[in-house]
Amino acid sequence: MVCGGAGEVLSPDRHGVRTGKHDPQDLNLFRYAGGDPINRADPSGLTYSDTEFDICYYGDDDDDDDDDDCVGTEGFSYMTGAACPVDDGSSPPRPLPVQCDVQLWADSAVSPQDPIKHTFLELTYYNPNTGADSVTTLEAGPVPKSAGPDPFILNDWMNKFSSPGPSGGSELFDFASEYSSAALCGEAALITYAFNNTYKDNTVSYNALLGPNSNTFTRWLLGQGWKMTIPSDLSLELLVVAWGWYAAMPPNP
Repeated sequence: MVCGGAGEVLSPDRHGVRTGKHDPQDLNLFRYAGGDPINRADPSGLTYSDTEFDICYYGDDDDDDDDDDCVGTEGFSYMTGAACPVDDGSSPPRPLPVQCDVQLWADSAVSPQDPIKHTFLELTYYNPNTGADSVTTLEAGPVPKSAGPDPFILNDWMNKFSSPGPSGGSELFDFASEYSSAALCGEAALITYAFNNTYKDNTVSYNALLGPNSNTFTRWLLGQGWKMTIPSDLSLELLVVAWGWYAAMPPNP
């Protein structure tokens, strides 16, 4: 370990004892970069290289591209221990991060003229390295508990549905307007985990009027992220047109 302030090596080489057969200096376990720290680099503490290095760490370079680029410093960064080779044009470019988005959508609950809304989430992923993109719809809906007519939908289970590709309806809010792509990738992962690992089918009764229902479940899913909030004016609108939005989900069975 190199102490940046003292300029001294404080721990021995992790390779352990050597014979010194080829290089007598191998017997000195406290030397750094073969005893030539000016012209060599050994960020791993295991072996040194004569390649020219810009000793640095990986961190935000404030270029607004949401990635951690190689940021040069004067001296060895003993916090991260990363060294960035000088780019001579032969190294492949670092892959770009996947871009994520979370959107809140709504469709008419029964008929196209119905003012009452059924809400759901759409998660979008785009890989700029391959051009591949995907959309996943997460929602809940009623499933009859028993065969036979159920005109008031008061005897149903609230079951979950996941489907690939965009669904019908209209977009209510795009969270990309408030959060970075990196933050939304984390939010999407938490939402997906909650969707897949809680509230098994045929365990929660569906109440179309008061909740829990599809709107209750959508709002609950948003709450499984770190900080997913919607504008206050949209919250007031959903209070009127998305019945059950502010109801509480029961404890997970």
